[in-house]
Amino acid sequence: MLTPTLVFCFVWLFCLLRQSAAQEYQLFHSRPELVPPILQVDVLKEGATPGYIFVAPHHIGRSGAAIYDNHGHLIWTSLSSMGGGNMHSFKVCRYKGKDHLCFFRGESWSTFYAGDVHIYSNELVPVATVKSQNGRPPIDMHECNLVDDGRSMIVDIYQVERYDLSQYGITEGEGWIRDGLFQKIDVETGELLFEWSALDHVNPSESYVPVGSTSGAAGGNGLDAGGAWDFLHLNAVDQTPEGDYIISCRHTQTIYKISGKDGHIIWRLGGKKSDFKLQSGVLFGYQHHVRWRWSNATTEIITLFDNAYDGFHKSALRSSGKMIKLEYDTTPPRASLMSVFYGPKDMDLAATQGSVQLLGEHKDVTKANVFLGWGQQPYVTEHLPTGEIVFQAKINASGANIYRSYKFNFTSNPIDNPALYTYALSASAPITMFYMSWNGATEVAQWRMYGRQSCDAEWTNLGTVNKTGFETSFNAPGHWSFGMVEALDKNGKSLRKSADNGVRTFVPSPLLAQNCDQSGCKNAKGRGEATAEMSNVVRGGCPVTPKKAPTRAQGLLQRLSFMGARSSLGGLLVFAAWLVGIVLGGAGCYLYFCTGFFKSRSASHTLIPQSDPDFEPGPAMVEMPMITK
Repeated sequence: MLTPTLVFCFVWLFCLLRQSAAQEYQLFHSRPELVPPILQVDVLKEGATPGYIFVAPHHIGRSGAAIYDNHGHLIWTSLSSMGGGNMHSFKVCRYKGKDHLCFFRGESWSTFYAGDVHIYSNELVPVATVKSQNGRPPIDMHECNLVDDGRSMIVDIYQVERYDLSQYGITEGEGWIRDGLFQKIDVETGELLFEWSALDHVNPSESYVPVGSTSGAAGGNGLDAGGAWDFLHLNAVDQTPEGDYIISCRHTQTIYKISGKDGHIIWRLGGKKSDFKLQSGVLFGYQHHVRWRWSNATTEIITLFDNAYDGFHKSALRSSGKMIKLEYDTTPPRASLMSVFYGPKDMDLAATQGSVQLLGEHKDVTKANVFLGWGQQPYVTEHLPTGEIVFQAKINASGANIYRSYKFNFTSNPIDNPALYTYALSASAPITMFYMSWNGATEVAQWRMYGRQSCDAEWTNLGTVNKTGFETSFNAPGHWSFGMVEALDKNGKSLRKSADNGVRTFVPSPLLAQNCDQSGCKNAKGRGEATAEMSNVVRGGCPVTPKKAPTRAQGLLQRLSFMGARSSLGGLLVFAAWLVGIVLGGAGCYLYFCTGFFKSRSASHTLIPQSDPDFEPGPAMVEMPMITK
């Protein structure tokens, strides 16, 4: 029989677990369909670099990409504009001279993926897609690296092939092997610029993962296409300024430098055939995310993420980020450890995934802050060059993995509108709650609220409030049947409004109101016995005000105005366009009314009527005394 003490302990544990689960994801009144994971910030010290954290958690209920600030506030989630799904290597990339977003998206099986690489503008709309070339399988998720000033994309591909594995014990028939390839592709044209195949240059005997081994998640038994032996496991490719390539291969535990001219192997670091003598601390195992950092005639510097663990075998007690110097002017060539960065002391080794990023622009790479993603352990950390952690955070969602994590500055002005939810406890409530957000907008500093009582009433300015986190709330005095909000930048300039017709304020029925307060209602936990009276009232909303599509001349003027706002010649351009419009308009009127010129044209060239019987101008706005919270 359970004692009261044991019962209390069980109840306490249940409540603790339930509370923990509830804190894994975020919920928003204005965007209830967005349920991104919480980024819990544990360390934020002076010296942390300003910017946003870019992650794409997977192995959770709602996988997708997300951007957070240094305080863990959500900035953007892909669960809206792009939906969920497997996204990896989500980061800022420089394309056509401007900041864009690059990421892989595709389907997965085991530790392999098949998909494409996507490039989105800072308005969060797609502008380019990169696909594999040369008749190869779809792109794998391990690499998408924009190079050559944004003109070319390096991607990796896993291709299954028949292979003679008799020397590895498969003698009763043909064996199957998984080749590791990478391609460099012209983003604009899709032209294949370079391709490299591991099986053309690397003997499978270099692998530390035997055929049929249970070591690692992707060893393979080599007996069929589905179980093809993954002898190499290519997981990172970078390009040097000279046009050569540095690649990471997890299952050979080797970094290779590849000639960009003919594909031959220039050198090996680590593994069974290393060309370098490894000094103290350099040894790495099952590594990820190698990147070239600096070089001269005799020295080269790289960084990599040393997992030091594959789930079965350890080469060190802790995973780490490493900066390694390679010196060619010694006999034999020497590899020495320049810096090492460790994660939280209580964190387990990261058996898979991981990334190392140098922050800022530094001629001396040893002076840069270092940002690490810990892969299978869903942590991100930022370190001073000394190794001290000045930023540490964790994705709270159970089971979360993050293939690579990054930190960047980024400015975004999405093409969609801000979202708004308004609520009042009753039609006579003393306040109306406004909840507003704008997914992905980075320049919002304040919100201005408007209210009205009917669709044909004028909008009343209810005041402004500073933006706080992803979703900002505001208590508007009095009851307002409809609400609208306007996003403002730090200078008070209008960025965008929510829906012009506004949203109707939600008011619960008297029965439902018993489970509500001034800020909102509870989520239903089940069915109750009592029911409310049948109501004949539908929610009702204001119709969207019809708008005419702009004429070609109007569209040109809008584009010129947009350009003018961004250049010193803007005023002259707009004035010139206006003058040309006046001249052309006058000539058109003369031809139409005086010569009958247009009457001889076909119906497809008929001018658009200047009046529209269905057009109704929207209600005007009136400015009221501002209420600042």
